Amino acid sequence: MGQQQLLLVILVTIIVGVATVTAINIFGASAENSAIDATRQDILTMGAQMQGYALKPELMGGGGGDFTGLTVDKLGFGYTEKTSDTAFENGNAAYSLTVAADGSSVEITATPHRLADATTWSPKAFTVTVLKDDISVDTEPAKATASAS
Repeated sequence: MGQQQLLLVILVTIIVGVATVTAINIFGASAENSAIDATRQDILTMGAQMQGYALKPELMGGGGGDFTGLTVDKLGFGYTEKTSDTAFENGNAAYSLTVAADGSSVEITATPHRLADATTWSPKAFTVTVLKDDISVDTEPAKATASAS
């Protein structure tokens, strides 16, 4: 081969290598974003189910006006592994529930499985506070809290 042909082969090899590395990074970031979106959807769904529990009368299996007595099983949210009455996991994340002593709120902490070794997303967990009429999602403590009713 001539010098130009060798130079062309080397140049093409470098371009293909750079393109491959870029594609791997893009797909990795996409997987992280997917994990974040799935976990956000789970915690908002759980929040709505918790509000339904609090508003449902005790005779119908609800909280009768507050969150007292709320457990994973009473919540009715699907899980793959239950570690206690207030902690469980599904395919997206590990979750823990903390009911306030007066039953006025529940705090959900969600740690997505795919973010354990993520490099582009911090913090590695979401905290959600559920009230009877409000759900506050705090995904980044340094930023303002988003609220959904």
